[in-house]
Amino acid sequence: MNRHELISMSMPPRRGRRDVCRLVTILTGYELKKIWTKPLAWVTVLVAALLCGLDALKVLWTNGYAPMWETTYQAGITASWATNRMHTVVSMLPFAVAVLLCGVFAEGGRNGVRPLICATTMGRLPLAQAKILAGALSAVGLAATLAAEMVLLVAVVFGFHLGFHTPAEMYWRDIDWSMTAAEVLLTSAGLVLLYALLYAGFVMAFSALTDNSIVALTAGILGESGLIYLEGWGNRMVWWMNLMPFRLLTGQSLNYSFPGPLNVLQAGFLLYSGIAVVLLAVCWPMWYRCAVARR
Repeated sequence: MNRHELISMSMPPRRGRRDVCRLVTILTGYELKKIWTKPLAWVTVLVAALLCGLDALKVLWTNGYAPMWETTYQAGITASWATNRMHTVVSMLPFAVAVLLCGVFAEGGRNGVRPLICATTMGRLPLAQAKILAGALSAVGLAATLAAEMVLLVAVVFGFHLGFHTPAEMYWRDIDWSMTAAEVLLTSAGLVLLYALLYAGFVMAFSALTDNSIVALTAGILGESGLIYLEGWGNRMVWWMNLMPFRLLTGQSLNYSFPGPLNVLQAGFLLYSGIAVVLLAVCWPMWYRCAVARR
């Protein structure tokens, strides 16, 4: 019997908040260990990091004349280029997240967790919370690593001219609020982390619903492919296209007008946060219902 099974079955019926938090913490560590002890997880991370490095080297290869640009423009070139190169991170992130998290809920039938879910009322919700937390932390950690690597490599290429005080209007045409190029970069990086959380919820929801890691992996890959197709097929002048990942997360949306009292970045944060919360929240009821139906 696994360690988390013993803990969940030995807990008294009435538990305090501290006991529940302790149980969730232990189970989250166990789930993180399951995710990151697989060789495929590290291969995925290394391949994604290598592609980010190659993309940064392409910037160096095609823009070797950058140090000769005007000083005023050079001041914020790193922030603007790093924001633009988030395109590579956004392209690889869904595939990497799908590989990492496709089996988070689907492995319950193989490792004996499903009988535990159906037999006890004490370990169901903490175990589901631990799986969701482990998946979310893994996706956000991966996104943060790739984004930090891209920013660092581009900064090395352009001599660390971060341009914290350079007006963003020099690089994006239609910005009508006060921001610097570096602030746009930090905001875009935050949206990338939120997008990773959203996609983690998407993949884990399919894993919980279908109880099949292959189906969840396929859904993650097809979901990303569908977004790419939609952004290429849709009318680029329609305002809602500015909220699509490949435009919002790489600064392209800032070159177009956006309706409403909120600017495109604020609307993006609200939209992505709402979708991520919904997807992560439905993982637990779908997992429990499917587990009971298949016991």
